[in-house]
Amino acid sequence: MRLILNLVRISTLAFAAAFVVCSNHEAYADAASADGGALWEAGSEAYNGGDLPKARDLLLQSANAGNANAMNLLGSILQKGFGGKADLPEARKWYEAAAKIGTVPRAMFNLAMMQRNGEGGEKDIASARIWFEKAANAGDVQAISWMGYLSQNGEGGSKDFAAARSWFQRAADHGDADGLDRMGIYLGTGTGGPADPKAARVMFQKAAETGLVRGMSHYANALYNGVGGPKDLSEARAWAQKAADKGDADAMGMLATIYAYGQGVRVNHVLARGWAKSGSEGGCSFAMPLYGYLLENGLGGPKNLPEARRWYEKAAEAGDRIGMYNFGFILIRGKGGPRMATEGRAWLKKAADLGDPDAKRYLASNGRTNRPAARRRSQESSGPGWFLPF
Repeated sequence: MRLILNLVRISTLAFAAAFVVCSNHEAYADAASADGGALWEAGSEAYNGGDLPKARDLLLQSANAGNANAMNLLGSILQKGFGGKADLPEARKWYEAAAKIGTVPRAMFNLAMMQRNGEGGEKDIASARIWFEKAANAGDVQAISWMGYLSQNGEGGSKDFAAARSWFQRAADHGDADGLDRMGIYLGTGTGGPADPKAARVMFQKAAETGLVRGMSHYANALYNGVGGPKDLSEARAWAQKAADKGDADAMGMLATIYAYGQGVRVNHVLARGWAKSGSEGGCSFAMPLYGYLLENGLGGPKNLPEARRWYEKAAEAGDRIGMYNFGFILIRGKGGPRMATEGRAWLKKAADLGDPDAKRYLASNGRTNRPAARRRSQESSGPGWFLPF
């Protein structure tokens, strides 16, 4: 008799699981829901204690019994392959089951991320946006920030910078690091609403103080350029150092600039060259022409004209105006490689089209004016500008 009852119970739980995954997930057997709570507590305790196989088993039982929290955590375990093999389609199904119950905002967010990235099933940006918004309106702070990104980039709908700004402000109000950093950008540049440089600087400082690396870099940028308050090269250097130590390429470029031109410190070409190299290799476009200049002139290390030419070219191709100018001249003069006057003039024309005054003068004179000193040209370019890094 006991065996029969157990078989009946197993069949009932199996039916509940099928109902969770394949139906509208709106109803479960009362007895199963009651059992799910105790199983959820035991499963989460095993998870927190590091017994992942046991947690996976208990959470599956709880999820089958209709517990939304268990469904969500089970989805995470399956997605990451904790306590067994990863199973992305199954993870997505459990996230969806929990999301449709409507009591676990994190499950809505997790489902949205899988749909956006095409994990465990087809990519579905439109549905992902719906679930991001539901999660955001249910209080998931990360989802609030993601709604800002979706609105900003036009994912799953049209671009709307005003809406993005509103979402990022909501995230910032919750102390979210991404929200604080993005609101700094929006306030600093007047995107999606009025500019407020002073408020932007405050936002960047708060983002930096959370430990967000790009927040540190942006705060250093604001201090360096005097955005929303006086310039403070000492504090700019300190925050740039923190960000650079964590791998931020723009912060490395800022440090290179500071040491190359003695901004608040003594000139140190060795340090400048090291940071310029690291920043350039990390993709910082304004570090590239500075690194090229140091290589071209043998500052902080041996002269290397082919390498200087290569980094000027990279800067030019990255859209850096001074990189275009310096690359154009090095081609015209044949330094570090063959002389390529036609190509060089073409790059000078691109620099002139971006407003470079020396490129304009050179072209207007038909090449009769000399190239300004590389140091002055490089210094003009290498200070980090105020930009909108979307």
